[in-house]
This record gives sequence, C-alpha cells and structure tokens, in this order.
Amino acid sequence: MQELIDRIVATVGIEAAKASEATGIILKFLVDECPAELADRVIAQVPGGRGLIDAVPKSGNSLGAMFGSLLGGSGGLLGTVTALGAAGLDMGQIDKLAKCYFAFAEEKGGRPIVEEILAAVPQLKAIAR
Repeated sequence: MQELIDRIVATVGIEAAKASEATGIILKFLVDECPAELADRVIAQVPGGRGLIDAVPKSGNSLGAMFGSLLGGSGGLLGTVTALGAAGLDMGQIDKLAKCYFAFAEEKGGRPIVEEILAAVPQLKAIAR
C-alpha cells in the first residue's frame, strides 16, 4: 500500500494521511459498485485495503449520498466525489487521484482489470483517461 500512497502524495500533492483516507473512499466505491469478485481482486492489490475501507466515515445525510442513493446506489460516483471533497480534496486533485488509481491498477493488474472496472462502472470512463 505504501507504494500507492507515495504515488498519490507525489502526483496529487496531498499528505499521506489524506491519501490513505482517499484510498479508502475509492476502494469503498469499488466494493459498492463493482461485482464482488472484481472488487476483491482490486482490493487484493492494496495491502491493508479492507482496513482503509472500514475507516471511511459513514456518509450520513450528505447531499451527494442522498442523490446517489436516489440514482440507485449507495452514493455512487456523486457520493464518492462528495466524500473526497469532505476529505479536503478539490476537483483538480480528485481528477489527478482518479488518473493515478487507473494507472496503478493497470500497472499491478494489467489493462484487462481496468477494462473490467470500466465495464462494471461505465460512468468511470469519463475520468479514466
């Protein structure tokens, strides 16, 4: 996990604690939105990932979570962006973070796993590149 956190710190320009929190938020999104087998394979690439997911604050009544739930999920992409904003990331940082995660996933799991994620969660295609 340290390799991913270090890369996020360098790429996004945030401190390690915030990078860890953001990683938990992203992994929780994948658990909520992807088929379980795919989410498990992705999380397996991030040692300690389950602990990061467990540390993610509950969404409560945030506007993003409420709208995301109305759209058919546990907050979905909008809820995730809202959670990342609440963690202190701005939209530019969130964009860099997304690109960093996709690059890391492709390095560790290969292009096929990225394609599986994009097929499972098509709304990610807009931010994958």
